[in-house]
Amino acid sequence: MLILKLALVPALVLLVSLAARRWGHRASGWLSAVPVIAGPIMLFMALDHGIEFTVDTARATLITLPALAAYLLAFGLISRHGGWSTCLFGGWAVFVVVVTPLTAVSVSDWQGLLVASAGFAAALLLVPRPRATLMPAAIPNSEIALRMAAAFAITLVIAFGAQTFGPRVSGALLSFPIGGSVLPAFTRALHGVDATLSLVRGFLVGLLPFAVFFYGLALLLPGFGVAGGFAGALAAVLAAHFVLIAALRMRRRLAN
Repeated sequence: MLILKLALVPALVLLVSLAARRWGHRASGWLSAVPVIAGPIMLFMALDHGIEFTVDTARATLITLPALAAYLLAFGLISRHGGWSTCLFGGWAVFVVVVTPLTAVSVSDWQGLLVASAGFAAALLLVPRPRATLMPAAIPNSEIALRMAAAFAITLVIAFGAQTFGPRVSGALLSFPIGGSVLPAFTRALHGVDATLSLVRGFLVGLLPFAVFFYGLALLLPGFGVAGGFAGALAAVLAAHFVLIAALRMRRRLAN
């Protein structure tokens, strides 16, 4: 089981990264928000620590997700004037400032989803739009390797530390921008400001289904168990992605 824990998450990140090469920076950001890291971690958490602990962690993650939105907003704003390291450390600082008080807040399932969605929407409105039309992304193998290493590291921390940290801190760790640190930093360094802004905006759009996943777990796990709860949460994620894609296509048609 431990080997499966440590191998599954980086493997999923690899698949998402290879798929992102085809569809560009915005799609890469969107795909990065898919719960390929958080999903397996939450599943193993439910199997190891029980449903109650996992539900508490899902709720704690929901309420701390605005800190991830704040990080992405800071990264995007700083990218217009600073290099990748300034963006990264500045974004991390903003994340810590925002997430610290949120870990002490208790909310219901729907309140957590509402707060998270409001945070994503506000950040998306404030992040500048790229000025240029971008070509599909060319993500180097070195970047994919670093993303896999980051996924491996966060899996280790959550898998071994969940019992020690408790659900609130575990929730904050699940919202920490691990994948959202490696990919934007490489994009800013190798592809420039417009590519970074496109990626960040894609990430923010994709975070709504990410929040829906945790909402689904918190809502369904107590009544349907591990199998039913995760199946329902994944179905909700797919439905949220479908709705977002349909809304974006309709917006493009209206714009044309």
